[in-house]
Amino acid sequence: MAKLSQEEKERIMQLHKQELHPSVIAQRVGCSKETVRNVIRNNGESKHFYFFQAPDGTIHRTSNVTDFSINQNLESRYLYSLNSGSIITYKGWSKATEEEWIRQNSQNSPAEVTHLDE
Repeated sequence: MAKLSQEEKERIMQLHKQELHPSVIAQRVGCSKETVRNVIRNNGESKHFYFFQAPDGTIHRTSNVTDFSINQNLESRYLYSLNSGSIITYKGWSKATEEEWIRQNSQNSPAEVTHLDE
Protein backbone atom coordinates (compact mmCIF):
# COMPACT_ATOMS: atom_id res chain seq x y z
CA MET A 1 0.00 0.00 0.00
CA ALA A 2 1.14 3.54 -0.72
CA LYS A 3 2.23 5.80 2.12
CA LEU A 4 -0.69 7.58 3.78
CA SER A 5 -1.02 11.29 3.20
CA GLN A 6 -1.30 13.64 6.15
CA GLU A 7 -4.98 14.17 5.25
CA GLU A 8 -5.63 10.40 5.43
CA LYS A 9 -3.93 10.21 8.82
CA GLU A 10 -6.03 13.12 10.08
CA ARG A 11 -9.18 11.44 8.71
CA ILE A 12 -8.30 8.24 10.58
CA MET A 13 -7.85 10.20 13.81
CA GLN A 14 -11.16 12.04 13.27
CA LEU A 15 -13.01 8.77 12.73
CA HIS A 16 -11.26 7.27 15.75
CA LYS A 17 -12.54 10.14 17.92
CA GLN A 18 -16.05 9.12 16.82
CA GLU A 19 -15.30 5.74 18.48
CA LEU A 20 -15.62 3.76 15.25
CA HIS A 21 -14.10 0.27 15.07
CA PRO A 22 -10.74 0.08 13.19
CA SER A 23 -12.28 -2.16 10.51
CA VAL A 24 -14.94 0.47 9.78
CA ILE A 25 -12.29 3.21 9.66
CA ALA A 26 -10.16 1.06 7.32
CA GLN A 27 -13.09 0.63 4.93
CA ARG A 28 -13.87 4.34 4.90
CA VAL A 29 -10.26 5.41 4.37
CA GLY A 30 -9.28 2.53 2.09
CA CYS A 31 -6.42 0.98 4.06
CA SER A 32 -5.81 -2.05 6.28
CA LYS A 33 -6.95 -2.41 9.91
CA GLU A 34 -3.29 -2.76 10.91
CA THR A 35 -2.50 0.59 9.30
CA VAL A 36 -5.41 2.17 11.17
CA ARG A 37 -4.19 0.68 14.46
CA ASN A 38 -0.65 1.95 13.84
CA VAL A 39 -1.87 5.47 13.07
CA ILE A 40 -4.06 5.50 16.19
CA ARG A 41 -1.31 4.01 18.39
CA ASN A 42 1.17 6.63 17.21
CA ASN A 43 -1.20 9.60 17.40
CA GLY A 44 -1.46 10.22 13.70
CA GLU A 45 1.90 8.77 12.71
CA SER A 46 1.78 5.46 10.86
CA LYS A 47 5.24 4.23 11.92
CA HIS A 48 5.54 0.75 13.37
CA PHE A 49 7.77 0.62 16.43
CA TYR A 50 9.93 -2.23 17.69
CA PHE A 51 10.87 -2.53 21.36
CA PHE A 52 14.03 -4.21 22.63
CA GLN A 53 15.54 -4.61 26.09
CA ALA A 54 19.30 -4.08 26.29
CA PRO A 55 21.53 -6.25 28.47
CA ASP A 56 21.57 -3.44 31.08
CA GLY A 57 17.75 -3.51 31.28
CA THR A 58 17.10 -0.30 29.33
CA ILE A 59 14.12 -0.54 26.95
CA HIS A 60 14.72 0.97 23.50
CA ARG A 61 12.13 1.93 20.87
CA THR A 62 12.90 2.13 17.16
CA SER A 63 11.03 2.33 13.87
CA ASN A 64 14.12 1.37 11.86
CA VAL A 65 15.67 -1.95 12.92
CA THR A 66 18.47 -1.72 10.36
CA ASP A 67 19.75 1.67 11.57
CA PHE A 68 19.22 0.66 15.19
CA SER A 69 21.23 -2.54 14.71
CA ILE A 70 24.11 -0.59 13.14
CA ASN A 71 24.11 1.94 16.00
CA GLN A 72 24.11 -0.86 18.59
CA ASN A 73 26.64 -3.05 16.74
CA LEU A 74 24.07 -5.84 16.29
CA GLU A 75 22.77 -7.81 13.30
CA SER A 76 19.28 -6.77 12.19
CA ARG A 77 18.25 -10.32 11.22
CA TYR A 78 18.58 -11.38 14.86
CA LEU A 79 16.59 -8.38 16.07
CA TYR A 80 13.82 -9.34 13.63
CA SER A 81 14.03 -12.89 15.02
CA LEU A 82 13.69 -11.50 18.55
CA ASN A 83 10.69 -9.49 17.48
CA SER A 84 8.98 -12.48 15.86
CA GLY A 85 9.66 -14.69 18.86
CA SER A 86 11.75 -17.25 16.97
CA ILE A 87 14.64 -16.58 19.38
CA ILE A 88 14.46 -15.41 23.00
CA THR A 89 17.76 -13.55 23.43
CA TYR A 90 20.58 -12.26 21.26
CA LYS A 91 23.82 -10.97 22.82
CA GLY A 92 21.84 -10.27 26.00
CA TRP A 93 19.10 -8.36 24.13
CA SER A 94 15.46 -9.47 24.28
CA LYS A 95 12.10 -8.38 22.93
CA ALA A 96 10.26 -5.81 25.02
CA THR A 97 6.74 -4.42 24.88
CA GLU A 98 5.40 -0.94 24.38
CA GLU A 99 3.90 -1.12 27.88
CA GLU A 100 7.36 -1.85 29.38
CA TRP A 101 8.84 1.08 27.45
CA ILE A 102 6.08 3.42 28.69
CA ARG A 103 6.49 2.19 32.27
CA GLN A 104 10.28 2.73 32.11
CA ASN A 105 9.93 6.22 30.68
CA SER A 106 7.19 7.30 33.08
CA GLN A 107 9.56 6.51 35.97
CA ASN A 108 12.47 8.51 34.50
CA SER A 109 12.94 12.22 34.49
CA PRO A 110 12.60 13.82 31.02
CA ALA A 111 16.40 14.00 30.68
CA GLU A 112 16.71 10.23 31.15
CA VAL A 113 14.04 9.14 28.67
CA THR A 114 15.35 6.79 25.99
CA HIS A 115 14.32 8.39 22.72
CA LEU A 116 13.48 6.86 19.37
CA ASP A 117 16.31 5.01 17.64
CA GLU A 118 18.81 5.39 20.45
